[in-house]
Amino acid sequence: MSMADATFAASLSRAAVPRLRLAPDTEPGTLPPDGHPLARALDQLIARREFDVHFQPIVDSAQVRVLGFEALVRPPSTSPLASPPVLFQVAAELGRLVELERHVVRRIIRKFVDLQLPGRVFINVSADTLISTRHRHPLSLPELARCGLPADDIVVELTETRAVLDEEALATVVASLRASGLSFALDDLGQGFASLKRWLDLRPDFVKIDRHFVDGVARDPLRRQFVRSILEMAHSSGAAVIAEGLEQADDWRVLRDLGTSLFQGYLFARPSPSPRTDLLLDALARLSRSE
Repeated sequence: MSMADATFAASLSRAAVPRLRLAPDTEPGTLPPDGHPLARALDQLIARREFDVHFQPIVDSAQVRVLGFEALVRPPSTSPLASPPVLFQVAAELGRLVELERHVVRRIIRKFVDLQLPGRVFINVSADTLISTRHRHPLSLPELARCGLPADDIVVELTETRAVLDEEALATVVASLRASGLSFALDDLGQGFASLKRWLDLRPDFVKIDRHFVDGVARDPLRRQFVRSILEMAHSSGAAVIAEGLEQADDWRVLRDLGTSLFQGYLFARPSPSPRTDLLLDALARLSRSE
């Protein structure tokens, strides 16, 4: 990769939000046209399916069990698109985000089935991809049946990183997939007003509190008040709350005492291509006994 390419990729990595999603009718951005090294790198990743999937557990500390796993894309470390935010940003700039996500979803489902992991799989799918693919989506029942994964084992995570231009179309697709048995999660709750509006409009089954409000909650009364408000809203809407980005035992204890039981973060396990659920449950049990 040339110095210019490296500089461009680095600037994307600094500026991009993880799992950045662009609206379907967004014009191409600053990325040079086909033939550019980053475009060729994306061609290679898609053509050869050169991306792996790691899974990070979501645990229920109250019942000492694994609720499920969030699937996270990991491109090869040698690729100029090794950073997931850069990968999805470049795909969006080239108008290939939907294509990339469809391949990623299929890869996630197949690996989840092959590993025979317990619980549900949480899959990040952009609102734009859901709208664009509709009945051709790999989350359709015929595709899931071919993979041997029940629809009710899947939770679709919608990340609030860009405004959706067609909220009505999104609501229609969500209703259709939910009728098929899929569940939905709203990711990164707290990043903006739009995420609260999405909560009211779509009534997700899970809401994930952004790590900004989780990290340091034991030392910050304002963060604790924010969590209390979210838990109260969740109780009214019937949603389950997941605290993500958890790293400190003190934060876990405070969140648990506030009424949170579902957690995701390094305190329990890092993302792994083949997570060990037995070790995870042992660690969770030891943490619970440390009171």
